[in-house]
Amino acid sequence: SEESAFETEVIIPENFSVDELIDEAQLAANAGRIFNPPGNNAIELYLYALEAAPGDPVAQQGLDEVIERALGLAESALLEGRVDNARAALQGVALANPDNPRLPFLNAQVTQMQLRTYMVDARAAIRESRFEDAQTQITAAQALIIPDRSEINVVEDELKAALGTQRVDDVIA
Repeated sequence: SEESAFETEVIIPENFSVDELIDEAQLAANAGRIFNPPGNNAIELYLYALEAAPGDPVAQQGLDEVIERALGLAESALLEGRVDNARAALQGVALANPDNPRLPFLNAQVTQMQLRTYMVDARAAIRESRFEDAQTQITAAQALIIPDRSEINVVEDELKAALGTQRVDDVIA
C-alpha cells in the first residue's frame, strides 16, 4: 500500500554498531526527523550511540547539533501557534538534555499558549451553551502546572453563572 512507503521502521539499537547508529542519526537529521517519529529520530539515535560508546565525540557533537535544531523548531512552532509541535520538540530536548537552560522558559511559553487556547475555547463553549465542552476545557486548564490560576477561576465562575442562568430559565419555562 502507499501508506507503508511513508512508515519508518523503529531502529533496534542492539543490532547496530556505534558508527551505524551515528550514520542513521545523521540520515534522520538530514531528513528532518529530529524528534519524530519515536524510535527512529536523530535525538534518540544519537542517544543510543552515546549509550553504546559513552563520550564518543562525533555522537556528542551530533546530539548537541540536533538539540539546537529541536530548540529552534520549538521556537518556530511557538511563534506559529503550533503548540503540539512545540511540545513534541521540547520533549525530545528534555529526553536528551533535561537540564537545558532554555527548557524552563520554552515549556512555560507552551503552557501559557495551552492555557490561552483552553480559556478561549471554554468561553466560546459557554457563549454557545455547550457547558460540558466548557467544563472539559476548564478541566484541561486546571491540569496545567501554572503559578497563577486566576484566569481559570474567572472562567469557571462564568460557567457557574451561565449554568445558574440556564437553570432559572428552565424553571421559568
